[in-house]
Amino acid sequence: MPEMQSFVFGHLLLSLAEAALISWALLLWKISRSLAMIVLLILLISLGYDNFILAIGNRLGEGSLLLFLSKIRFLAHILVIPFFFVIGIELANRAGAGWVIPLTRGLAWGVAFGLGILEYFNEFLNLSLVPIEFAGLLRYTADSSSVPIVTIVSNLFLLGISIGFWIRLEGKWPWLFFGTLVALIVNTIPIDKIGTLPGSSSEFILVLSLLLTERYLQYEAPDLGLDEGEKFRFRPLQFNWVAIHPRPKGVIYFIGGAGFGSFPTLFYRYILRRLFQEGYTIVALPFRFTFNHWSVAVQMVQDQEQFLAAIHQEATSLNYSENLDIYISTEPDQLRSGNYFWLGHSLGCKYIALLEILSDSEKTRIDRAISACIKDKRQVEKLGRDLEKVDLEKLSLCNQPSILMAPIITGVEGAIPIRALAHLVKKFVDVNPNETDTKCMIRSSKLFHYTGMVGFREDKEQAKAETINFLLEALPKEPFPPIYEQLNGGHLAPLNLLERNNELAEQLIQLLFQLHRRVGAK
Repeated sequence: MPEMQSFVFGHLLLSLAEAALISWALLLWKISRSLAMIVLLILLISLGYDNFILAIGNRLGEGSLLLFLSKIRFLAHILVIPFFFVIGIELANRAGAGWVIPLTRGLAWGVAFGLGILEYFNEFLNLSLVPIEFAGLLRYTADSSSVPIVTIVSNLFLLGISIGFWIRLEGKWPWLFFGTLVALIVNTIPIDKIGTLPGSSSEFILVLSLLLTERYLQYEAPDLGLDEGEKFRFRPLQFNWVAIHPRPKGVIYFIGGAGFGSFPTLFYRYILRRLFQEGYTIVALPFRFTFNHWSVAVQMVQDQEQFLAAIHQEATSLNYSENLDIYISTEPDQLRSGNYFWLGHSLGCKYIALLEILSDSEKTRIDRAISACIKDKRQVEKLGRDLEKVDLEKLSLCNQPSILMAPIITGVEGAIPIRALAHLVKKFVDVNPNETDTKCMIRSSKLFHYTGMVGFREDKEQAKAETINFLLEALPKEPFPPIYEQLNGGHLAPLNLLERNNELAEQLIQLLFQLHRRVGAK
């Protein structure tokens, strides 16, 4: 009798505690507007109901009413538990995890709904409940027990998230890990051995640790590089992606490498987000695979005036009003005041270099460099015809600093990851301009005065191409030599595939400041 009373009282106490937590979770959600908090609210309601039905089972007794209420209890459990995947992803996003992108967040919802539907058809529709007593507590349970695979897998997923969270905060917040670990251990023990109370208690501990983690993120956590509210959002604009800052102090044009650079808002999101938070509007230019690199370089800025006007119009529609003249000035000096920057990674840096070559104020020098370096006369003639159609002054990157991350200046092999295939293709066709021609024109250029470079110690691709060594030797040293910094990591360090690159983000912010000062000191 005392054991029965302890189980009944325990479940009743848990249901009351979970009901009390609902109001706290609602308050936290109003502050954060995090999707994880919506799911936690639903989870709390489900767990509270679960414990309440278990607590009153003896009062109701065997019969259709308790059977019906128990079916709802099982259904709620089946549908809600998979959403731990959503909670984990959203908490990782709140912690600034670079791998959490719109795609992964969407996949989490898809997995949760998919598992819920799968469990409904595989488990619930075939569910047969029978009354059972354990420690004097009456409840309905499945007549055939099975390992709660979805519950265990979702707990394992949360455990992985909690470990990353703990490491990210340098050991300052271990409670999510311990709460998840307790739930995982208890859920692996058969319920017919220990009853329902330990499992329900472990779920309560897990939910409490999730709520405490959310509160910690809101009030006590250090700056994790989180989104600035909902303002950091890329909008499609004239075949580019633009994140418009409400108070812009500058504009950064970004182009990534082959492959990953075709989806810059996904694979470079963390770096771009950090720069956005520094006060820059971000223009992400998708990488285009083509053999004519000249055409891509020219198109990147060919309609810059109309593009900036479109950004201005979009900013106005968002009710932004501060410093909008940074977009609409038609005076070249406005664009050359050190407020516009170019950021490239890998092969994308070549396009920026080609634009720099075309930025010479004297067209005759451009013509001489092209004629002297490019041996393919058809390429020279075609480029000449293309340049006659554009205003070279508006193409110019004069006084617009550029930062090159792990720059690669190669031929067609730079865009084809399979080496054997790249060499085969190169026997028949190469890009325009090729590696030799591009390096020749860079040597001939008198520009590249405001250039920063970031290399990575474990970068095997860069070691093969030796582009950084070439640029450090070939670029002009007056009035300013290029700024070069070397960081840890490999060629793909700027991507947020595995972890956020705090060191790189801070280095880029510092380089932007240094290059801006150089322009002001000219």
